[in-house]
Amino acid sequence: MEYCSHLWAGAPNNCLHLLDRIQKRICVAIGYPLASNLDSLLHRRNIASLSLFYRYFHGHCSAELTQLVPPLRTFKRATRFSFSSHNFTVQTPPLKSFYANSFFPRTAKLWNSLPVKCFPPTYNLQAFKSNVHHHLLS
Repeated sequence: MEYCSHLWAGAPNNCLHLLDRIQKRICVAIGYPLASNLDSLLHRRNIASLSLFYRYFHGHCSAELTQLVPPLRTFKRATRFSFSSHNFTVQTPPLKSFYANSFFPRTAKLWNSLPVKCFPPTYNLQAFKSNVHHHLLS
């Protein structure tokens, strides 16, 4: 259920709901003590997507994938939104496009919603994952 979750995370909700139902059945089968330690599939999909986006953003991937990462967003005026955005805010494509739920547009929106405290000062994937995990749980 974890394999390539960053790719199928943009699937329609009715399909994702089927996977959630499978996890609920597994939780019943393994019992409460073990099941209570599991995070939701949505939570794990978001962490996987953001971690992969973090790697792509910092160029830890092929040159072809690096070119697909949305560019940094620049603000022409000082607004409340520009003040509340972090230095890693990227441009997002229009939400009504056909590909709005594909990996980059969907994850870019989630990426832009993260607070600055999630981003370590230097590239550190483990610290980023931990920070995102704690932020999404709160």
